[in-house]
Amino acid sequence: MPEDARPRETSSREAKSVFSAETVSKLEQQTSTIGDSSSMSSSRRESMETVSSSNSSWSQRSAKHTASVTTSSVSHDGASYTQLNQYVIIKDLGRGVHAKVSLALNTADNNFYAVKVTNNNAVLAETAVRKEIAVLKKLDHDNVLKLFEVVDDPDNGELLLVLEYAEGGPIYTRYNRTHLSEDVVLKYTRDIIQGLDYLHHVAGIAHMDMKPENLLKSADGTVKIADFGVSFVGRKSDPRAPNASKRIVGTPAFIAPEILGDDGYDPYSADIWSLGICIFHMSTAKLPFVGRTIFQIVAMAKRQGLRFPPNPELSAELMDLMAAILQVDPQKRASIEYIMQHPWITSNGQYPLQSLSSLDEHIKVSEEEVAAAVRHDPLAALLRPQFKTEHFAPGEVIMRKGEVGDRMYFINAGNCEVLMDALADVPSENDAAVLAVRHAGDYIGELAVMETIRSNGATVGKRTATVRARDDVECLTVTVDAMMEALKKDTGGRERLIRTASFRLEQNDEILLQLQESQTHSFNMRVASMFTPTRTLQVLYAEDSMPTQFIVKRLMKRIGQVNLTCVSNGQEAVEYCEQCTRGEAPRPDIVLMDCQMPVMNGLEATTAIRNLDELRVSRVPVVAVSSGVKSMNQQACLEAGMDDYVSKPLNQVVLTDVLVRNLPPKLLGHDEANGRLDY
Repeated sequence: MPEDARPRETSSREAKSVFSAETVSKLEQQTSTIGDSSSMSSSRRESMETVSSSNSSWSQRSAKHTASVTTSSVSHDGASYTQLNQYVIIKDLGRGVHAKVSLALNTADNNFYAVKVTNNNAVLAETAVRKEIAVLKKLDHDNVLKLFEVVDDPDNGELLLVLEYAEGGPIYTRYNRTHLSEDVVLKYTRDIIQGLDYLHHVAGIAHMDMKPENLLKSADGTVKIADFGVSFVGRKSDPRAPNASKRIVGTPAFIAPEILGDDGYDPYSADIWSLGICIFHMSTAKLPFVGRTIFQIVAMAKRQGLRFPPNPELSAELMDLMAAILQVDPQKRASIEYIMQHPWITSNGQYPLQSLSSLDEHIKVSEEEVAAAVRHDPLAALLRPQFKTEHFAPGEVIMRKGEVGDRMYFINAGNCEVLMDALADVPSENDAAVLAVRHAGDYIGELAVMETIRSNGATVGKRTATVRARDDVECLTVTVDAMMEALKKDTGGRERLIRTASFRLEQNDEILLQLQESQTHSFNMRVASMFTPTRTLQVLYAEDSMPTQFIVKRLMKRIGQVNLTCVSNGQEAVEYCEQCTRGEAPRPDIVLMDCQMPVMNGLEATTAIRNLDELRVSRVPVVAVSSGVKSMNQQACLEAGMDDYVSKPLNQVVLTDVLVRNLPPKLLGHDEANGRLDY
């Protein structure tokens, strides 16, 4: 049962008194099948083992935009359901750190939709959500998930994306242990390549996170490309496209090798590589290249090239196509046009596909539209005439710490690096290290501007950090004076800016506290006597903050006899544990799991690890590392399957205590378990 959104709902109403008989019937049908979606999906599979030769059509469209959310509740057969506008929330379909996806029944048309509910106060989610909306608003193709409505309530900080409901779910997942038949893989691949052809050649979009979990199956078996949160927006014919991006985005096992290079890469060619990994994964239930880190995965691809397992037996045509796609050199990699004409795809010409690359008509999704996608922001509308565009070369300093902050920057394209001098107590030799990266859609320079705004112009704020361009950066700039005038007409804009600035300051404070703790050389004899491992310990640490990763690595080095492997989100932690079940990575003795992470939070990752088949991996001790998020408290972590709970900042004694409390006594050279350390 989905959680209620807010305490402002109206009194509960009986479904039969407010809904049509058809709506009540569909509600009963869907709620009676909760928990059975996997069996429904598998029962459909056999009916889809045919080759589809239908031609996909496309047109330019725009999703409906609604400016407010009305929350109420409705009851049926003793159960209560939240209703957001006309959408009755039936059950959860998935959940992340900043958003959850729910199945909803639209009482206006009696159809099911997937409603993605995002807390718009979660600043980390803003860029990805903004980009996904801007992209999805204009896309209309049979093989791309459709966005029907954006419900955006800035007063209550709520944002709903009403999406096409792909009833079959992901076509394949990392948990699958059985490969798909070649006929099914062919059907799926034909759908995917037609959707990718549309995205690349008509929409000018590279997906950048192609993997089976982002390829969803509708009720009729059609595959839909979904999740455009990290996509690249830019015309394929743009002369910058061959080296248009330097961002490292996507899922490690599916990332193209050239993404790790220093000279930039072609995001469209990177999508082709990811498609090849998807085909290999579905066809063999294995990944062609594996490793503990993304660097090891890429090194394996470069060192040994593509190799096929002895089982299952694949056709020569399929292996030929995968060999053409999974070329480490992007210049030698197959193009979409080549793939669409390949004998395996067309069944030796029986079912030809036509690329859209020759069409003259294109959809344009500009970075300005990405910036304005979340809402019809009154502040943005007021400031639009005042915006000026500035460009910065890679490595160029945009602002320096201590300078007068007389303007704010909105990153229109590219990425910016916030340096460690933002932390007042960091040693000067580390000032040039990178504290955080801001992407297209983010503000920079807002902290100094907020100081001026809070004082109503009485004082001029100073820059709190040095920021430089990581690659070619385009910014929209606005002066403090223009901001002050605009905020007089938009009181909500002031609160939103304060929320963003406060969140950034909290991030800096957390890292600063962690640095201060790491510089404390606290140790005692009791710690030394209790921590006497019989071998080097394998510790997996899931943490999205790179500075915190480095600090904890330093602490573990002080402790000694610990091999620390770091991953950047919960999903990567699960994927690492999956590699362990296959003997492809050292099995961790313990997992330290940050609770609040993008992609998949620590609670979700722990649940996924507990569901793995290999008991020695699924029962590994997992320790929650909390930043104090109320919804991820100690009770919630323990209910998710975690074994222990500690709060940041971490120090040497805390980490040692965690190891001693949660590892088997024999591994520490003890005859029996020891108690908790005093610190």
